[in-house]
Amino acid sequence: MPPTSGPVVDATQGYGHFYFAPPYFTRGYRSSSRCNRPIKVHKNPKTINEPSPFETCLPQFPFTKLPVEIRHMIYNLLLAALTEDRSGLQFREEFPGVAMGQGFRFKRPYYEVEIKEVRVPHFDEEYYGHPDRGSNCAPPGTCDDLDMKECQAIHHLSHVSRQFTSELGECLWGNAIINIQCPDFFFDFFEDRPQIWKHIKGLSLFIYWTNIDDSANFGALLLRISKFVSGHLDLRVFSIRMVPDYHGLTDLSRFERLKSWITAFRGLKIGEKFTVHIETSTAMSNLDHRVNELSRRLSALWLPDSLRAAKVKA
Repeated sequence: MPPTSGPVVDATQGYGHFYFAPPYFTRGYRSSSRCNRPIKVHKNPKTINEPSPFETCLPQFPFTKLPVEIRHMIYNLLLAALTEDRSGLQFREEFPGVAMGQGFRFKRPYYEVEIKEVRVPHFDEEYYGHPDRGSNCAPPGTCDDLDMKECQAIHHLSHVSRQFTSELGECLWGNAIINIQCPDFFFDFFEDRPQIWKHIKGLSLFIYWTNIDDSANFGALLLRISKFVSGHLDLRVFSIRMVPDYHGLTDLSRFERLKSWITAFRGLKIGEKFTVHIETSTAMSNLDHRVNELSRRLSALWLPDSLRAAKVKA
């Protein structure tokens, strides 16, 4: 039986809980308007201080006698269907000229999704789709049952032993890219998962046009995020995904406000690629020329000094 008293330990080995929502998952959906509120940093006691579920005197499982490289290969085969297709067009458009090895793409949505009362990240359906499974399992929903079984397998494996938890965490987060769809959730997400800091290699940060209307406060948040990324993460790639409205693309005064965020982005320490993308709808297709021009100007304006120096030397 698991211990009922004694010191409380982090059974997740610092990786946070192992509940994940598959692509197109909607159960437990709870909308949130927090993206427009000041950041509130807190720790979730459900994920940080849960009692250890592991027995202390179990015989060694034969699988654990295999070399660690073989065990990681088996984990990757088990989860291959959820691996990001980094040879696909979506990835190449976001990070042109970047070649990255196998990994997963997660997103922290701008809304709340709960499984067993725990807020969960998703496997990101935009980049989801293993070559053996087709692109994005289109139409949406056709792979839901299989996806859920795979996500349940992750949770069950994380409770086998501390070794399984640690190795599964390395497999899931090693070389991963995370999409933060609401910057206000950034610190919540990383505080609960200190062990992933050294593993992830990419970050996409979504910025909404409404954030520009509060440019001073949001700029302070971006500066905090920049300092955290530079001080604690070892990223190869970083992208800004801007979600504008129609008037935002035609109002030049908005661009002047974006200049105030130079300090936050120039100080970033990124190893290889920094990009700015503006997400538009078909209703804005007549503004494609303005979108391309704004993307180019922002990419040049916000380019981190570390990459700027490398670009000059080249």
